[in-house]
Amino acid sequence: MASQGPPPSSLPPSMGPGAHPVQPGNTSRVQMWDRSTYKVQIDSEYLTLKYTPRDRGEVQQHVSFNNLPLGSFKRWLLYGGPQRAYSSGIYAIDTIRVFEGLVERQLTPREAEGLVYLTSNTEVYAITGSLVGCLAGSTYAWRTREKMKFPLRAAQPLERYNNFPNRYLPILRGSVAQTAWHITRANVWAAAGVMAIRPLFAAMGNYALWSGLAEDERTKDLPPLIQANSKERRQRGENTRTRGPHQAQHIKAQDDLQSQALDQDQAYTLDQAPQDWDQQTFSKNDSETRDFRGPGDFKPTEPVAPSVSGRGNSHSFPNPNKPPANADVFFDDDDDASPTAGQALRPESQGGSAWDRIRKGESSGPSSRQAQNQGYTPNSPSPTSPRGWRRVGTQKQDAQFENSADSFSFSKTEADKQFGREQAQKDFDDMLDRERRQSGSDDYDRGMKAVESGQENPTNSDLSLWEQRRRRN
Repeated sequence: MASQGPPPSSLPPSMGPGAHPVQPGNTSRVQMWDRSTYKVQIDSEYLTLKYTPRDRGEVQQHVSFNNLPLGSFKRWLLYGGPQRAYSSGIYAIDTIRVFEGLVERQLTPREAEGLVYLTSNTEVYAITGSLVGCLAGSTYAWRTREKMKFPLRAAQPLERYNNFPNRYLPILRGSVAQTAWHITRANVWAAAGVMAIRPLFAAMGNYALWSGLAEDERTKDLPPLIQANSKERRQRGENTRTRGPHQAQHIKAQDDLQSQALDQDQAYTLDQAPQDWDQQTFSKNDSETRDFRGPGDFKPTEPVAPSVSGRGNSHSFPNPNKPPANADVFFDDDDDASPTAGQALRPESQGGSAWDRIRKGESSGPSSRQAQNQGYTPNSPSPTSPRGWRRVGTQKQDAQFENSADSFSFSKTEADKQFGREQAQKDFDDMLDRERRQSGSDDYDRGMKAVESGQENPTNSDLSLWEQRRRRN
């Protein structure tokens, strides 16, 4: 069964979820489990501390009270009873285990003996701070008994404290209630004094502990070892942090090599390229179609069949070739009002405006237009026209798509697009025929002559030609 916790990592927990191998809240459980193995035994001469680390078996530390320069009062205060002895022994074992983690080895009995003495002094500082805080708070409560002053509350008259605990549910009344309020106020001030003063004495005890490590003969070897191990751990942490960018650069280099190999797989090879192309101008900007511009005239390029890479499902499809530099990418010289003007092709020999071609089509009749459309279709463009070379490349692409073994399915094929363009052109021609039949050929000729000679009414210049003729009729 897979573990539900985050994966192991050498990164610090501050890096976020998954960077620490311990589950949330597991530290408290581990500490409780470790403390469940603690055993404290005391007699008149020895203090025995037993604990079981997770990486080794049970460890016993025997400490003689003769080697602990504690006075009778301190010894009674710390180890005078089973409960006090157990609390002091738990604190001593925790301190020993912390220092074992810092020095990365098990402490000797002499070093453990020195640490027990130092932790005993630290506990004395903490107990002294609690006593001093309680005494200071009780003293302040006694001195402000006439004002009945509580912490964080303004002084109130004594008449407000004739009911205890409150006036809605009074248990005590009168002077007895005021005495109960004084006792309550003294306890509150004592607790406030302990919370304010004990941290100061605890800091003094910690300072005495760390300064006593270098002064005591039994523990004077621990500070240099702790400093050396701390420096080594800090260096390992820096190496761990600096290892990330190197790995990222290595992964980036691998990705660059894979991308280069993919580009080479999709690009032309020199054996496949025609001999008359200039290899110095080989462009890799487009992986499907390539432009080869030599010192001579522009040469249309051969489209490349789509290549399927072996990595993933990424397919590359051929794009239309780019027009020459002198070609207008928005308008052609033979553009007209046809809905397929952007795709329809006209021979270069056919000059004049769109209306001239319409008049010529009228004089020749529908049969001549049909013959013209049959004689020159969008599928047979002129190679020298601006759009002819583009259509030639598209036709070759279609042929390669049909002959290629790796065929692809498009949402709209080229045949459907060609059929749509022919149908739109046919609808446009039918519309012009209907307009001519409805208006009459004479009116149509007169309107065209008026447009060419500029004799149209200027007031109706915003209207279309057909609308102006309808209004005149």
